Amino acid sequence: MVLSLLGFITAVVFGIRCIMNLMKASQKKPLITITFDSIIDSSSKNSIGRLSYQDIDRFCIAKEDNAIGIIPRDEDSFIKKLSPIKQQKAIDNKNYDKPAFLLYVGNAKDMSLEDIYTLLKKRLDDYRSLYD
Repeated sequence: MVLSLLGFITAVVFGIRCIMNLMKASQKKPLITITFDSIIDSSSKNSIGRLSYQDIDRFCIAKEDNAIGIIPRDEDSFIKKLSPIKQQKAIDNKNYDKPAFLLYVGNAKDMSLEDIYTLLKKRLDDYRSLYD
């Protein structure tokens, strides 16, 4: 009787812990993916998604936001491609004299803002040397 009660309690504890771990693993995590030909931004709810280096003119650092500013080659046409909510966010950023698009890197654990900025500039230069 004691062993079956102990087994039941152990099963419940491990079952609850398993469910908690599954819930934690299934949560969407902020992520910035830097590929050879694009940036995939899912770092916040206002992130721009996939942005090809072909559409980017340059990057800058927005220290007050702990973000990297992305300046597209043709800002107005790129803004028009976005959803209305993201369009409004880009317009708001421009009205506050910020870059239209910000890549938030505050959650990056392995790299600093300057390191990510340097990596993005290098990838953009590499892309341009091959395709422009």
